[in-house]
Amino acid sequence: MKLASPFIQLPVRFDAERLAHELGQFTESEWNAHPLNYTGNSALRLITVNGGPNDAVSGEMMPTPFLQRCEYVQQVLGAFDSVWSRSRFMRLQPGAVVPPHCDINYHWIYRTRVHIPVITHPDVHFICDGQQVHMAAGEAWIFDNWRQHTVQNNSSITRIHLVADTAGSPYFWDMVSHGDPAGGLKGGQAAQILQHQPGYRPPLLTERFTSHALMPVSEVKTLCQTILQDLPDEDTDTQAALKSTLTKVLSTFMQVWESLWYLYGDSPGNLHHFRSYVHQIKSGLLAMPDAIRLRSNGQSAIRIIQLHLLDPAVQAKYIVNSRTPMIQIQGKTRDFFDRPVFVMAAPRSGSTLLFETLACAGDLCSIGGESHSLFESIPALNPVHPEGCDSNRLLADDATPAIADAVRRGFASLLRDHEGNALEIGDVTRVRLLDKLPKNALRIPFIQKIFPDALYIYLYRDPWQSIGSMMDAWESGNWVTYPHIIAAGKPWSLLLPPNWRELQTLSLETICASQWIQANQHIISDLQQIGSNRYICINYDALIKDPQASIEVICDFVNIQFDRSLRERVAAQLPLSRYTQSAPDPKKWERHYTAIKSVEPLFAPVVEQFQQFSKLL
Repeated sequence: MKLASPFIQLPVRFDAERLAHELGQFTESEWNAHPLNYTGNSALRLITVNGGPNDAVSGEMMPTPFLQRCEYVQQVLGAFDSVWSRSRFMRLQPGAVVPPHCDINYHWIYRTRVHIPVITHPDVHFICDGQQVHMAAGEAWIFDNWRQHTVQNNSSITRIHLVADTAGSPYFWDMVSHGDPAGGLKGGQAAQILQHQPGYRPPLLTERFTSHALMPVSEVKTLCQTILQDLPDEDTDTQAALKSTLTKVLSTFMQVWESLWYLYGDSPGNLHHFRSYVHQIKSGLLAMPDAIRLRSNGQSAIRIIQLHLLDPAVQAKYIVNSRTPMIQIQGKTRDFFDRPVFVMAAPRSGSTLLFETLACAGDLCSIGGESHSLFESIPALNPVHPEGCDSNRLLADDATPAIADAVRRGFASLLRDHEGNALEIGDVTRVRLLDKLPKNALRIPFIQKIFPDALYIYLYRDPWQSIGSMMDAWESGNWVTYPHIIAAGKPWSLLLPPNWRELQTLSLETICASQWIQANQHIISDLQQIGSNRYICINYDALIKDPQASIEVICDFVNIQFDRSLRERVAAQLPLSRYTQSAPDPKKWERHYTAIKSVEPLFAPVVEQFQQFSKLL
C-alpha cells in the first residue's frame, strides 16, 4: 500500500519477551521456507487461506492451529481492532537478506503490513526507498511496500518478526495518524506495553471475501487513472509514442469495460465476454516494448497494468456445475467433443502461428487463445495453489472424473467459431475443438484420458532457433508464468517441467535447453503410447517455407475441409502471430550462439531421438 512516508512507527508497544516465549513451543519442522525461496528466510504461518498450510492471499482467511496455540499473539492482533489477512512469524538467519523488491501484486493495492519485532539486533536494518531504520523489539511499524525495500541481517542472531497484513479499520488508521515517520516513539513517548492477559482470547476478524468475480467499473476507472497519473515524462520520441499508446489503451479499457458491464452485467453466463476482452488487451500489451517505468517506484508500467488490472479483472473460476446457464450441454460432456485437435510443441516453436492458421478453418472451433487459465483455475492443476500439482506434468491419474468434467465444461463455455463469434451450445450437439498450449507438451496422458479420441499435431522446431527465442522470452519479462519461482535471477517463464527446482540455480541457457528437451521428450514418448494413427509431425521450417503444403497435410490428417478461409490464410506469407516477440529473422538466435553451443550436448540426443521418431511415421 502506498503511504505518505517510507516508514511509520505506531504509538503502541508489546511484550517481546512474551512473544518469544510463545515462539519457543514450536519445533523446527513447523517452520516453512519463504514462498519465493529466499535463502535464510522462513516463516511460521498464523493466518492463511482456510487456515491451511499455504501462502496464498486469495480466499477465506482463517487462523491456523499455530495461532490457536499463541494466546498473546491473538491479544496483540486484537489490539489493532482490524480485519487481518495473511499473517506469520518471519525469520531471517544471520547474514541473510530479503532481496530489494517492490510489492506490486493486486493484494497490496489495499493492504499494509504490520511488523512487530520479537527477536532482533541493532545490526538488523530495514531499508525502504533509501531510508534505513532499525525496528526495536516490541515496537510496531508499517512501511510503504510499493516502494523498493530490503532487509539486511548483519548480526549474528536470527531475527524474528510478527508480520501481519491488513486493510485497516477506522481505529487502525487513527493510530497510524498518530504515528511517527522518523521512528521517534521511544520509551515514554509511546503507549505503555500491552501486557499478557492469561486466559483472554479476543475475537479476531479475518478476511472472508478477498476477490470478486468481476471487477466493478468504479474500481477499473480508479486503477486506470492511478496508473495514468504515474506514467513518467517521456525522454525520447520512442518513449513518447509508447506512453501515448499506453494512455490510449487504458482510456479505451475504461470505456469498453463500462459498456460491457451495462450490456452484460456480472452474471456467470456473460463473463466470457470480459475474459475475451482482457485476453485481447493483454496480448497487445505483451507485444509492446517494455520501456516505460512508473515515476513512483520505477516498475514496469506494462507489468503493473497486468498485475493490478488485467489479471484480477475477471476472477470467477472456470469450474462450474451443470446448472450454470452458460454450459447447458446436452448429454455427457465427453460426448460433446468429436476428435478434438491438440497442437503439441515446445515453447517458442511456432505453435501460435499454426494454431491461428488452423483456427480459420470453418470445421474447427476454439476458445480463441491459449488455455492457461482454463486449466490452472482448477486448483489441483495449478502449481501455485497449495493443493495443486508440483509442475505442468500431468498424468492420466490426475484426470479424475470431476476434473475431467470441469475441463470439458470449461472448454465448452468459451467456444468460438472460426470468425471469433461465441458458440451457442444449444445450437450444436458435437464440435471439433482446436487447442494449443506449450504446457500441454507435458500433459498428453492427462488430455488423452479426458479426450480419448483426440488427435495430435506435433510441431517440431530446430532447438537452436527455439532455445534462442526462449532465452529472449525470459530476458524480456513478458512471458512470466510463475513469478514466485526465481531462476537465473528472473521470475519463471514458460512451462514448468518436473525438475524445475534443480534448474533454479543454473544458467539461463541450461534452463531453456531443459525446457525444450523435456517438452520434446515427453511429446515423443507419450505419443508413442497411443498409436501412430493419432498424431502427425510437422516441421516448423517446412511450415514457414510452404504453408499451404503443410496445412493441406494437416487437413487431410484431421479430416477437415481445406476451405476458402484456410486457402486465403496460406495464399501468401503467413502473418505474424499474436505472441511474436520481435520481427522474424531466421538468424535471430545467433546472438545466443555461444550460450546455446555450450548446452548442445544436452539437447543433441533429443534431436536424434526426434529424427528416429519421425522416420517411423
